[in-house]
Amino acid sequence: GTNYEIGKKLAELAIEGYGFGKNTAAATSPSVNRALREYFFTHYKIHLDRSRGVAAALGIDSQDDRFDFGTIPFNMGCSSVFYPGSVSQTGQPVLSRNFDFPLFRMPEMMGIELSEDENKLIRPLMAHPYILELYPSDGGYPSIGLHSFDLLSGVLDGINSKGLMVAVHGNEIAMRDQTYTPQPEGIGLFELQSVRLLLDTCSNTDEAKKTLLSNRHYFLMLPCIYLVADREGNSFVFEPGLDGGEARITEGAETPLILTNHSLDEYPNPDSFPKKKSFTEAGTSTFDRYETLRDRIEGKSPPYSVEDMKEINSSVGVSSVIARVTEEKRKELVSSPGLARTLWHALYAGQSHNLDIKFYLEDESDDRDGFTEKYSEYHSFTLK
Repeated sequence: GTNYEIGKKLAELAIEGYGFGKNTAAATSPSVNRALREYFFTHYKIHLDRSRGVAAALGIDSQDDRFDFGTIPFNMGCSSVFYPGSVSQTGQPVLSRNFDFPLFRMPEMMGIELSEDENKLIRPLMAHPYILELYPSDGGYPSIGLHSFDLLSGVLDGINSKGLMVAVHGNEIAMRDQTYTPQPEGIGLFELQSVRLLLDTCSNTDEAKKTLLSNRHYFLMLPCIYLVADREGNSFVFEPGLDGGEARITEGAETPLILTNHSLDEYPNPDSFPKKKSFTEAGTSTFDRYETLRDRIEGKSPPYSVEDMKEINSSVGVSSVIARVTEEKRKELVSSPGLARTLWHALYAGQSHNLDIKFYLEDESDDRDGFTEKYSEYHSFTLK
């Protein structure tokens, strides 16, 4: 349907299933909200049309500055490898992506204690990810992607009908070192809206670069990095500037492009990694996962099969990372409530516009004081 109808339908879904309503949509600052609406009118009309549908579902005037219709909130480490078609056994480019995230609830993340009754009412943050296929009839490319946090524009990874593929990763080093400032009232695109904009409007990596560089970016909660690739095998990593700094682009090549959770501009390869780079020393597994992916890729000969890609990404799932630390540290990490799980592994095929994905189901104990992540079978989706 139209973008207005798409926005209205997504809002109705959130109203019915998650209690989305006028209180949830209340704007923090009417003046900032008005400025943001004006920004979208100039830079991202598709999103503005969808937000009008959200307003209609709530029965509110879309020009009412007291309400923010640009998001639909409801109750991230990652590892990605992009394989150009020249090194893929199928001959088409593939984006292979793990999404890691803790199983806790938002209040727990913020350090807020809840009663037993309150705990029963609040779902874990990633309890219900959505696979959304959008087919707008009045502007924007059809697309398929994984949504959470915000049904309207909270895209975590996806592909559009032109074969453009995008995945967003948290910058764990910037989070650890606190080299950024969250902006709850920013003007421009927050971290997940950038992915939605690219899928809606860009057909290749050249267009994606221009779009990213010509827009304002701010971090609502977490600083993020983006891997972008297209059906021709081109790829790049985009890093928005932190607190007013310059944006950075790292170009891909005819070899697999690896991205975990650190800046490729600051740490382009293992030779540039800090001396204290292990999970327990660095406070993040980003360097361990990058080196493991590189070693597994180099340990196989191209072209890489789909099974190769699955096996390579499996080597950096959370349970696999935990299995590589010392026994003492393993016990400590496994008992931590903030420890992530690899919630899904997705394979995006750039020419057939196909998504194959498996989802985390539960933990299974092992005999080394660790655990194994149990998954569903792979499910397949293809854009019409």
